[in-house]
Amino acid sequence: MVREFRIGGVAAGFAQASPEALFPGAGGMPVSAGGVAGAGGVVVAGIAASGATVSPFFPDGVDPRVVSADGRPANPEDLLIAYALGVPYTGQHGDDQKRWEQCFGDLAVDPADSLGMAPAPPAGRQAQLDWARGLCDAAMDAATRRGVVAMFAVEFALIGSVAGTVGTVGGAVLAWAVLTRGMQIAWTWRPLMLAGAPLATVALSVVAGIAASAGALRRRPIEVLRAE
Repeated sequence: MVREFRIGGVAAGFAQASPEALFPGAGGMPVSAGGVAGAGGVVVAGIAASGATVSPFFPDGVDPRVVSADGRPANPEDLLIAYALGVPYTGQHGDDQKRWEQCFGDLAVDPADSLGMAPAPPAGRQAQLDWARGLCDAAMDAATRRGVVAMFAVEFALIGSVAGTVGTVGGAVLAWAVLTRGMQIAWTWRPLMLAGAPLATVALSVVAGIAASAGALRRRPIEVLRAE
């Protein structure tokens, strides 16, 4: 409720400061369903850059190529809006050239060298991502060798149980068919033997799998877990 009151108060203040304007000042741009208003779409929203964070003035020491679009001056506030909307740059303040001359004089930028609307380069340093990776690495390093062995044992046990069950059932059915249909010999079911075959397969799979993974178990847990 307090937030809504504050937003309403700010909007009312802008309206009182500039009651005749569709937006409270230069730089605001209506957005339509077909892009920017005037492109044939119905206005559905509006976008504006606040002077508290970015202004239409060219910052001291800024690279002139960064604040130019197609070789023309492009103030940071309008440039931000055009870039966010993905539309060609159009100055909304009407004094880009004047501000440019105050900052850069008669300097001209070749359109091919303008960087204002160029795709942003990939980030070279990402502190939050580096922190997150460091945290994950520390957590994964905390995994003990016993935990990695247990993970491998479970994996090999599951493989062995599937293979043992399929092999036991298939072998029993095949043996029954050969003995009773082909050799006319009475078949005797041995439940304990049939139950023990999958268990033996599981045990052999775990032992063989752990032995084959001895090299991986000698590596750091984080390397093994990343590979998995």
